[in-house]
Amino acid sequence: MKSSEKYDLWQVETLRELDENHALVKNLINGSVMMRCRLPAESYPLMKKLSSLRHQNLMAVYDCETIDGCCICLCEYIAGETIEQRISRCGTFSEQQASEILSQICDALTALHSEGIIHRDVTASNVMLSDTMTVKLIDYDIARAVRENASRDTQILGTAGYAAPEQFGFSQTGVRSDIYACGALLNVMLTGALPGEKRYPGSLSEVIAYCIEIDENKRYSSAAELKLALTKKHHRSPEELHGRFRPLPGFRSKNPVLKLLTSLCFAVYGLLTIEFVRRLVTNISRLNSDSTDLSALKGIRSDCLLALVFLILLTLIPYLTFGDVGRLSRRISPSDYLRGERIMKLIGWLSIIAGILVMLFVRP
Repeated sequence: MKSSEKYDLWQVETLRELDENHALVKNLINGSVMMRCRLPAESYPLMKKLSSLRHQNLMAVYDCETIDGCCICLCEYIAGETIEQRISRCGTFSEQQASEILSQICDALTALHSEGIIHRDVTASNVMLSDTMTVKLIDYDIARAVRENASRDTQILGTAGYAAPEQFGFSQTGVRSDIYACGALLNVMLTGALPGEKRYPGSLSEVIAYCIEIDENKRYSSAAELKLALTKKHHRSPEELHGRFRPLPGFRSKNPVLKLLTSLCFAVYGLLTIEFVRRLVTNISRLNSDSTDLSALKGIRSDCLLALVFLILLTLIPYLTFGDVGRLSRRISPSDYLRGERIMKLIGWLSIIAGILVMLFVRP
């Protein structure tokens, strides 16, 4: 920006003080209305970076200066209402409306994240719906730049219910922190309440669930991936979206002890399979040499029956339950998928125990 343009931009008069840090101002040169924001001085480098970023779904930062120990910014004034105000006035959104709004928010976040900026406060009060129904993400008060090799944020900030667990000092906030907030916001647009108060049970419930996973590695990896999930009707998980291979149940855990136990289980299962095949071949050979050998025939039948029991109890049911194939946990308990997952795991363990008991006490 040329010095003359910068000088003209800052020729403003105050129209209305909104609060101690925000005011509506009018440019005396061209008559345009802007927002003047006061932030801590340490926000200056980030706001200066934002002043060079332009996106139709982001509130524009025109310029910023350090004045009297504060960072003073001139930002775009957006006529319209926040999502929070819209819900209060008209009620919740339909799935299509909510998806379209969140898709535009994803576009805005993609632009921010590409510059290494995390918003950290995507909430119903920080998303504006303009008069032309264009979505605008506003309020960069607690936005931050990603810092290399940082283990956690220096400040614990965020709006309760929207802030990801890592924003409370567990680790450094990143792209997936904004994804968490998007999931909470989607739930609010559809129900009027945060996920912890009321969970949306409809077809977008899986998208919400993946966004607000406690383990950030299980969330969508980017805003673009979340947007893709919103446009897919039958492939919503992060793995399914890009056809990534999911490890077998037991190997998905980061716990080495669980992986070791799983390996031992697979080894025992392999030995059992070899033993069953050996017995089956032996009995078939006996039957071929003597077709009247009833013990061989009974052995084949019992071996096949036990093989089927083991297949169901030690393979099929555990795979379906621990792997949560088809997101069965969401079907069991749509309003509380964590409860559904606990039920699925319980069924899986009971099936394994039943299989072991059959192996120990049932003899062919």
